[in-house]
Amino acid sequence: MKSLRVFVLIALFFLFFSVESADAKEPMWSQSLGADGSKVAISEDGEYIVRGDYYDVSNEDGKLHLFSNNGTTLWRYWDMKGSVYSVDISADGEYIVVGSARGTLALFNKNSSEPLWKVAHDDWYSDVNVAISADGEYIAVGYDGLGTNFELYSRHSSEPLWWQYVGSDSHNSIRVAISDDGEYIATGSNSKLSLFNKNNSEPLWESSGHVRSVDISADGDYIIGGYHNNFRLFDKNSNISIWNHSVEDAYSVSISADGKYIAGSTKCDDCNTDSSFYFFDIENDTVMSQSFEQEDWPQISISADGDYLAVGNSSEVWLTTKTQHMLTVSTEHGGCDGDERKCDVQHVDISANGEYMVVSTKRSIYLWNTMNHLPEITGINPISVYEGQASNFNIDVFDEDGDELEISWVMGDGTVFENVGKEVFHSFSDNGSYDVTISVYDGKETTTAIYEITVNNMAPILSISYDDIGQEGQVLSFTAQIEDIPEDTVTVTWSFPDGTQVEGNFAQYLFVDDGEFMIMVIANDEDGGETYEQIMVTIQNVAPIFSEFIMPAQAKQFFEVKFSVLAEDMGDDIITYNFDFAGSKATSLNGTIYYTFKQGGNQNIVVCAIDEDGGETCQTEVISVTNFDFPIAIAGSDLNVKPGDIVQFNGAGTSDIDSMIVLYEWDFNGDGVYELSSEENGRTTNIYNTEGEYNPTLRVTDGIGNTDLDSFKIVVEKDSEPEVNQDEETAIPSISLISVVISIGLLAIFRRKN
Repeated sequence: MKSLRVFVLIALFFLFFSVESADAKEPMWSQSLGADGSKVAISEDGEYIVRGDYYDVSNEDGKLHLFSNNGTTLWRYWDMKGSVYSVDISADGEYIVVGSARGTLALFNKNSSEPLWKVAHDDWYSDVNVAISADGEYIAVGYDGLGTNFELYSRHSSEPLWWQYVGSDSHNSIRVAISDDGEYIATGSNSKLSLFNKNNSEPLWESSGHVRSVDISADGDYIIGGYHNNFRLFDKNSNISIWNHSVEDAYSVSISADGKYIAGSTKCDDCNTDSSFYFFDIENDTVMSQSFEQEDWPQISISADGDYLAVGNSSEVWLTTKTQHMLTVSTEHGGCDGDERKCDVQHVDISANGEYMVVSTKRSIYLWNTMNHLPEITGINPISVYEGQASNFNIDVFDEDGDELEISWVMGDGTVFENVGKEVFHSFSDNGSYDVTISVYDGKETTTAIYEITVNNMAPILSISYDDIGQEGQVLSFTAQIEDIPEDTVTVTWSFPDGTQVEGNFAQYLFVDDGEFMIMVIANDEDGGETYEQIMVTIQNVAPIFSEFIMPAQAKQFFEVKFSVLAEDMGDDIITYNFDFAGSKATSLNGTIYYTFKQGGNQNIVVCAIDEDGGETCQTEVISVTNFDFPIAIAGSDLNVKPGDIVQFNGAGTSDIDSMIVLYEWDFNGDGVYELSSEENGRTTNIYNTEGEYNPTLRVTDGIGNTDLDSFKIVVEKDSEPEVNQDEETAIPSISLISVVISIGLLAIFRRKN
């Protein structure tokens, strides 16, 4: 790689370094610790800070301090056996490693001041340089002592994974650096720079020269060495430098996580040149540098992304970026007790994003928040509201610097509120999604946040007017009143029991049957808002009404007559007709029935029309029923005959005019067996050959089936004188028989007339 050309940003430096007084920015906190400080380290997120002290004259042991970001001392450790020479902390602050100036190595967890393990070497070892991987799994340790030893530890054991001699004489302090994952370790000694893989104690390669400082990129791909007369950048795959920059006595180096930015400082002990610091942009081939007074020992630390560089010198610390000065702060806040050297910067470190800068002086420790903290908008409430409703919107906003804030709101519907504070009242006129833009200005910078506010459609408000009681066959009216925002069009739909749907604010419906009916009313606006209400209507049953009632003027006993009625139902009920004929009941489905009265006289007839829901209408009529003339059998008069005589039977009968006799039957001997029947008449003959008394019986039957019996006595005996019919020979009946026949005929005629 070609040598980087020096590009001095003259205008920047004039602005930067012509500032005679430090900025007035106060540290977040500072503490006077009473002992000379040595090294500090800060976790990547700036939440944890560790500082080591030189030994205290009272006990000759240095102290180790662990602080939280807010300045709270989490714990102290006193037993380091000499001054704290170096410290390092894992990325998350979980593990702290410390090396003393008397060969002691210790590993701590942030939650306890008792070390997880501790190694105390003999007097062959003095200054202990330490570096820990980002995840805290591996610890690289370099010693300054006989043999100039280097060791690699796992955090799980105080026994090294392996060790290697990387120097050749005493007082040859081994500088160490380790990649984030612990895969690669770089060491620097008075004679060479070495690169190791964690799995092998033999170096991957070595580059000769007097190395005063060393650092490695997060992924281990790049290694920077501060040599006696230059800075050299290596790729992990070769000991041939890919870039170098000549200087007088490199003092310290620091490299960004990706290896694109390098910071370095120089301090020449044996020459008259001033101390300097450098900020290299490898990718863009630029460098920024500045010189200090000869006696200063510049301390440097670069942020992980290479955007920020902290430089400590004398009693000032500068924060700069690749292009501009950001901040100059003083370490004289606590006073130096008349000795300015007590305020001299001993070490600096910077968090991964450059937000926090920790500075250790001989007597104190400081933590600065290096940036103007933009206001933080962390939320808005509410994020969901309803159209047409005034809502109180408020934001959660925090400014770490305590600046006075100006807050503006752009509501996304054309409404703007300027400098109104953390809350506003606003009503969105229609539903939808609105991007509400919040701008918060702290006097230096503006933070803007956009929140999507969901404005929900407000369903219509529905009020219904109606009669909740009616009768079947009745048309009921229903009216709806609607409330909604003016922008929405609302449609009202009525759903009736038979599936009929009617749209509009007014509806009518004919209820054809009784019962309880549920009616659904739905109000829909154009945006899908829906309000529904179920109303219940009670429809009462109405009894049928006779529309036709035909009764016979009169009836005759035993003769069938027709009755015809018809009723109408206001609904759609099926009607059944019940007829009550003086206790004799009959049912008709069509209102027509035929009935035969068994008795004569005036008969009460009750006709009821009954619907299927129990509604009933009844009407009573009185009908005159003419009595029926039952048949009368006329058998004849008693007789005395001789055996063998021919006996003439002249049976007759009377009947109703509407039902003539249709059958004549003779039982000649009265035993219940009818030996003769005739549909014409009751005349016949019979011979009795045996003496005795007989009771011949005549049975007559009319057309309806009514019967009548009549009998007379016949005595058959030998000695009796037969009654001789005087007209027998001339076939002329006797006077007595003629009289009987005439009498029967007159009786029949008389009954017909009646």
